[in-house]
Amino acid sequence: MLGALLLLLQSRSPDLRTLGTEQLAALIPRADDPALLAAAASNEPVSWPVLDELRSRIDRGEVLSIEAWRTILVERGYLRRRARWPVGRQFALGLQPIYLPVRLVLATHLPGGTPTSSSSGEAHCVDDGWLRGRMGYQTVGWLAPGQSRVSIDVRPYYVAGSPAGHATQRVLCAGTIEIAVEQVQSIDEVLEPVTDPEWGRTLVRHFHLQLAGRGTCLFEDRFEWPRRLGAALDCTVLHDGRVIDARRMEPSFPGHRVLPLPFLSRALAGVDGSLAGWTLRVRGTPKRVLEDWRATQYWAGEFEVPLADLLRR
Repeated sequence: MLGALLLLLQSRSPDLRTLGTEQLAALIPRADDPALLAAAASNEPVSWPVLDELRSRIDRGEVLSIEAWRTILVERGYLRRRARWPVGRQFALGLQPIYLPVRLVLATHLPGGTPTSSSSGEAHCVDDGWLRGRMGYQTVGWLAPGQSRVSIDVRPYYVAGSPAGHATQRVLCAGTIEIAVEQVQSIDEVLEPVTDPEWGRTLVRHFHLQLAGRGTCLFEDRFEWPRRLGAALDCTVLHDGRVIDARRMEPSFPGHRVLPLPFLSRALAGVDGSLAGWTLRVRGTPKRVLEDWRATQYWAGEFEVPLADLLRR
């Protein structure tokens, strides 16, 4: 019975060899497809029939049209972007890995920006730090007041010396796509602030302090955290209510973060190492949460906990 069902499904599937590249582009898995994300997380080469067919054609010298790129980037979701953007911050884009043998560069020509790019199978940002590279986040320039559409030049670079590379070696741009954006006054109109104290209790349950001279750090144990909920944390160490130092845990991966506190051992040395009166105040902040494309909310709560409680864990 199962074998008959599989044969029926296969008979209804199109023969990929008979389709044009634009039709193939419309069939590639969406960028957020759970099966695709799981395959990518396995660190194994991503194999998908429609992607394999596109790779084969590119290897033989076929190049993708701007219509195909528009489908891949916009309709299938490989271009990371937000429909709303706060005034006063540089506009940003990102690229989800496309798993094709093409280095893709996107240029907006917005003032003060840098093109964002990807290589085959791995999205990255040009001249940027670990977090933004990990998230595929790249500032691409400033929006003009009232601007509601952004034009993007699509520049594919095929493997040098390959048939596709020879066919496009003097082609600087495959064409232009356009995306809509609504400018708003604050990040809270882009990401929903969440103050539910339960998330604060979740965080504090997984914090612990390690005193080790210059290696003194605040650690987060591994725990589950919703991908939709961004969490950049302003962490303030206080002694008897007086601020001693303030630092930020960036919104990389809740449950995997470390916050160095080298000053703490020096401060405690003057009070015989006692933690009496020492507390840690943590506030959620929207700063840099926009860089996590998965986030649709951010934690905006607050808690304060004695450092001694964190040390005993």
